[in-house]
Amino acid sequence: MIRAKPLIKRGLVNATFKNKPLSEAIDEIAEATGATLAVSPLLPAAIRQTPVTVRFANTPVEAAVRTLCEMTECGVIEDANVLLITTRERAAARAKEDAQKLKDRQPPVGFAPGFGGLGGGIGAVAAQPDLAAEVEKLKEQNEKLRKEVDELRKQLKK
Repeated sequence: MIRAKPLIKRGLVNATFKNKPLSEAIDEIAEATGATLAVSPLLPAAIRQTPVTVRFANTPVEAAVRTLCEMTECGVIEDANVLLITTRERAAARAKEDAQKLKDRQPPVGFAPGFGGLGGGIGAVAAQPDLAAEVEKLKEQNEKLRKEVDELRKQLKK
């Protein structure tokens, strides 16, 4: 199970930084852990060169990077297995975009997912023409498969 987690979740940082520029600390963490970390070109040079002093002991990569970002007043964007260090404004805008995408993916109000007995969700599905057509296709496929299974059973009995 641990191997299924991306390195930014399972990699551990054991490092001490004394007045080390942020970008160098990020590079050292990436090299030591194998995690994919990037510093955005949008981040001003002054922030990239901000000295940080911190000691991490068995700290997950994600937590270490977020701590460094908090110390230097920048933000972090997590995308798949990548942590991008960027401006706080860009990180906040990305978080807002991601929240909107998640909201847009939510099923319509009244939609009951799942087909346990086909009872609850079908009425709501019928209200959505494209979903109703999909349900009909699935029913047809199910019937076709049932007939094939019956035919195979007959052949096995012979």
